[in-house]
Formats: sequence, structure tokens, C-alpha cells
Amino acid sequence: MLEELIPLNKDYHHHKTWGDYNGESHLRLFIVGPSLTVPFIEKELTLGTWQQIVYINFDRIEKVRRIVFQIIGDL
Repeated sequence: MLEELIPLNKDYHHHKTWGDYNGESHLRLFIVGPSLTVPFIEKELTLGTWQQIVYINFDRIEKVRRIVFQIIGDL
């Protein structure tokens, strides 16, 4: 679906501006979203039976990434 909406082989303006050829990664992240909030109940994630948390990196440029977990409230 993302390939149909935001193809990899398109010449995005971002490529000309910054020269890093990852314009589609910015657009894809805009659709998917950069963060997630999941509540805990009794120290357990409240995910549904078929739900899971996944990390997707749309960038073609290999970089070291940092994932930040923040817990708000009492456990």
C-alpha cells in the first residue's frame, strides 16, 4: 500500500534540496506516525490477541537509531 501511495523510484523535491535521497521515508513516516502510546494494566501491556509493537525504519540510509521508552504514572 505504501509503495502505491509513495513510490521509492520517484524524484522527490527533498532529494534535490538535501541530496540524501530519502524523501519517501519522510512521507511514509508522516502516514504511519513516529510514536505509539500503549497503556499498561497491572504491569502488563494491553495489546489485543493479534496486536504487536513493531519498529519500521523507512530510511534507505543506514543510521544508528535510538528507541526511547517513557513510562508515565505508577506501575
